[in-house]
Amino acid sequence: MNPPFPGPEKAEEEANRAFTGDGITGCDSWREKFWLLWRRWPEQAARHDPRLAFLPADTRIPDHSIWNHNSVVSALETTRVGKELRPAMLMFQAGPVQSFISEARSTRDLWSRMYPGEKAKGEASARRLTAPTIPNRFLAVVSQAEAADIAKASEAAFRAELKQIADACWDKFAFRASEAGHTLSSDARKRYDRQIELWPQIAWQVLPWGDPELALKTWRTMRPDAKGIETLEKIGELGKGTPWFDEASSKQGLHWPAYAALCDYALAARRNTRDFATYETDPHQEGCPKDPITGREEIIGSEALWASFREKADPVFGKENPGLGALSIVKRLWCRTETGFLTQRLGLNDQTLMKAVGVEDTQTIAERNENKKNPYIAILALDGDEMGKWMGGDKTPGLKSLLSKEALAFYGDRINGLQRPLSPGY
Repeated sequence: MNPPFPGPEKAEEEANRAFTGDGITGCDSWREKFWLLWRRWPEQAARHDPRLAFLPADTRIPDHSIWNHNSVVSALETTRVGKELRPAMLMFQAGPVQSFISEARSTRDLWSRMYPGEKAKGEASARRLTAPTIPNRFLAVVSQAEAADIAKASEAAFRAELKQIADACWDKFAFRASEAGHTLSSDARKRYDRQIELWPQIAWQVLPWGDPELALKTWRTMRPDAKGIETLEKIGELGKGTPWFDEASSKQGLHWPAYAALCDYALAARRNTRDFATYETDPHQEGCPKDPITGREEIIGSEALWASFREKADPVFGKENPGLGALSIVKRLWCRTETGFLTQRLGLNDQTLMKAVGVEDTQTIAERNENKKNPYIAILALDGDEMGKWMGGDKTPGLKSLLSKEALAFYGDRINGLQRPLSPGY
């Protein structure tokens, strides 16, 4: 294990030395260069010296890194109006998630998710960029004045990207249909587009940071059993006796869990209204066979087309009976090299993409069993038990286990039994 840095000055010097232009060649603008440098600085710093990945942001509570701190501070600074910070929380969620996962028939289907849109450099970078790691839900700190516009822009970007994926898949689906001796009609395209348009369920909620005491009071009213409420009240009292205590700024930062909880409750209420468009795609949908995977969408194209796919043993659609709807078609095609979407979008060649997204079928996995007479596999499903309590701060560790020696000596027994309050870093 490497020894600690001799001091903060040396650590800062090494972190700045890692802030280079590596990986931004070919960028079209200074805005893009800045974005990539900022996003990749932690990774480059860790590659330069592994210790830099764990630099604490706060020597008194060293349980989060300087990179967490930088992220939050930069977000808050964009909310400044004069000398005052006016932040808001924006919680955004796109779905449906559970049905999207459960409606998977192949490992390739399960791989399908959203993905980051950065430029790749090298095979290792390509694997990271094509890994399905982008969540369907995010929490952002934004300016109060711009929060609604940012939410609307996020929704528009989601729908626009989905349409680009769907358009690329349609072109390849139409080509496969022509190879099977069929021409897709304009009505089939309208049905396809409408099914894609109807699929996403997007909701967002904005909560301006206001009076922290009012936020705490409202939180107590909505969920009186929340453990984080008592923690905030006790730590707020302890803070008043701490040197260099700034009551105004400390309250705003300390009440992060109250703001986050209220924003989450408001989003849940919005989603529970469950407003939705009537599922009408075209005048011919009545009586049309349904996609057996989803049980919702009508098949795209005629039954004769899908019979031809089966007769010709089409490698993608040859086993589908009676056929597939738009979303299932997209899952089959969007990450294939022949579609060209991912290779063009991420600047990857076919070989690199296949290494990144190549998945084995269950039969191939079973055939590798040491006991050839036992062609079985096991599928293990994991669920985050009580994930809401973890994310809500009910299960944060004890404060005593996290503080520095100096902070422990200052507070003594006054922090017995207190949990670490929820924070962006945690």
